[in-house]
Amino acid sequence: MQRKGTRVTFKCKTKEECDLKKAEFDNKEINKTLKKGKGVCENYAKLFERMCNIAGINCYYVSGYTKSEAFQIGKMGYLNHAWNVVVLDGIYYYFDPTWTAGGCTRNEDGELDKFHKKYNDYYWMTPIDKLSRNHYPKDTTWIKNAVYLKELFKNNPFIDNSIIAKIEILTPKTGVIEAKLGDTLNFVFRYKNEMDKIQINTNSRRNPSVWYKTKTDYIVNEKVLSKQQYVDYTRDDDNIRFNYVIKEKPISYLEILFDYRLVIKYKIKISN
Repeated sequence: MQRKGTRVTFKCKTKEECDLKKAEFDNKEINKTLKKGKGVCENYAKLFERMCNIAGINCYYVSGYTKSEAFQIGKMGYLNHAWNVVVLDGIYYYFDPTWTAGGCTRNEDGELDKFHKKYNDYYWMTPIDKLSRNHYPKDTTWIKNAVYLKELFKNNPFIDNSIIAKIEILTPKTGVIEAKLGDTLNFVFRYKNEMDKIQINTNSRRNPSVWYKTKTDYIVNEKVLSKQQYVDYTRDDDNIRFNYVIKEKPISYLEILFDYRLVIKYKIKISN
């Protein structure tokens, strides 16, 4: 057996021998995950698959691409994740046991830090139109939706994971916006939570961050707060609407902030 990253290969002479070695390896990894109470995405997905199959539920292991960073707009993301598909009465249900269990924070250098347990049911029995915001299977056999295309997945807007369960982007749905100087971009979101201020940052025009870090907390800088610029918007129940005119060039991205926190990001392509 050889392990290359998250990929495991076996040296064997026949398919039957390979299948046997793979089953033995999976059993060992599942038992290790149960014993230690932790594992990587592959371990979570394999364990969930085994538990479902023992219960007589048709569950399958799926590997594929995920995106969780703003710079991945227009890209496929990383082919380094695993999740599950459960099939009941011919209907596909999608589960990501790893992301449901919690996530990793980042240190001051932006590197992934330790894992924090925090239940997130957005990734549990997720409809395909929601899962496709940041998941795409390597094997498209697991896609049972005609509009779930690779190009659409690549061009999804970035949505911060802290609000992804609470927001629906009505327009523009693509994360790669082609525009000209003077164009007016129309934004419409459906957002369930309370929110007061909306801001827009671009690479040419930015609001300085209102937060500064102490040893124990993040504090608001009142002087910087007084210099912030805001977007006029309307809200009708959960529907939020506002416009933005492309005035500056070059502009390559557009960030939307709710109450001083980045929640959505678009890539902008300016044409002549």
